[in-house]
Amino acid sequence: MKKLTAGILAVLMLAGCASGTSTAATAAATTEASAAATEAAAATAALKVGIGSFTTVSGSDATTDKDGKIQVSTYYCGVVLDGDTVKYVYWDNSQNSGTFDTTGKITNADKLASPSTKKELGDEYGMKAQSGIGKEWYEQVAALEEYATGKTTADVLGMATEANSEGSNVATDLKTSVTIGVDGFLASFKKAVANAVEVSGAVAKVGVASSTSMSGTDATADASGKVQSNVDYAIVVEDKDGTILYLQNDISQQSGKFTAAGALDGELAAVDTKKEKGDNYGMKKNSAIGKEWYEQNAAWEQYVVGKKIDAIVNLATEANDEGGHVATDLKTSVTIGIDSFQSAAVKADAASVDLK
Repeated sequence: MKKLTAGILAVLMLAGCASGTSTAATAAATTEASAAATEAAAATAALKVGIGSFTTVSGSDATTDKDGKIQVSTYYCGVVLDGDTVKYVYWDNSQNSGTFDTTGKITNADKLASPSTKKELGDEYGMKAQSGIGKEWYEQVAALEEYATGKTTADVLGMATEANSEGSNVATDLKTSVTIGVDGFLASFKKAVANAVEVSGAVAKVGVASSTSMSGTDATADASGKVQSNVDYAIVVEDKDGTILYLQNDISQQSGKFTAAGALDGELAAVDTKKEKGDNYGMKKNSAIGKEWYEQNAAWEQYVVGKKIDAIVNLATEANDEGGHVATDLKTSVTIGIDSFQSAAVKADAASVDLK
């Protein structure tokens, strides 16, 4: 009987041990599954992504001592928002000029052929030597981006500022790192926030960039000369494998005119971007497919989703009558040239960083 009792106790003890092991394993599995679910939920949580710009156009008449000038300065901003908190922000400024003499001839055709943004110029921009804090333009913008990250949109737009001697406003709390005016940055940020839309999926990387083209025509006795700037800016969001989850872009097209005597012709003022113009852009009536610019642009933005950047680079195209290229596979939805679309997307991909 004692042997039987001992045997039963042994079996019960083994059963208890097995039960404890099973419970521990189940708990561990549950914890692991919960952690995986939390990570997956975080990866697929909808973030808001947007881009916007703010432009000024200025100029001066030509004199015998100095060329006239028409300058276009386009600030653009890309944002990623987690709720109302800035998770990522990027600023740049495409500031380029066309110059002309007192006979109405363009005098800087070489520079018009190779425009750059201030960030792209890097140390060549030449602010450091004139800076009271010894920092280049891109370094100051990096400090502004760092300052804005983690703050709410209201905090960024409501940052304390004070006027400087040049008529701009500088950030009061950033005097040791940012002495440049913040007006254009804040104006473009406000538009980017307004343009932000939800992007679902495993967002891992984000990049912002632009593709700028400048042109200039001489004035004649019959027609004014013109300087024109086209800044195509884009924000691209990708997963960890580089597949595009979302792309948003727009074009700020600005111009100014001058006479054959080298005088400014008409008021210089910035106009809305092509997207902002909407139906007022006036493409639909001349479009073979009956679509406005913003509609064709939307088709392009939708087309790139799910693709990697190599597919955008190697997209089949054919020349159009304007010297650009149209996408062969998109003729029913996009008949405008996509050269700057491709360039901006490729540059944005190259500039992409891991989203923290």
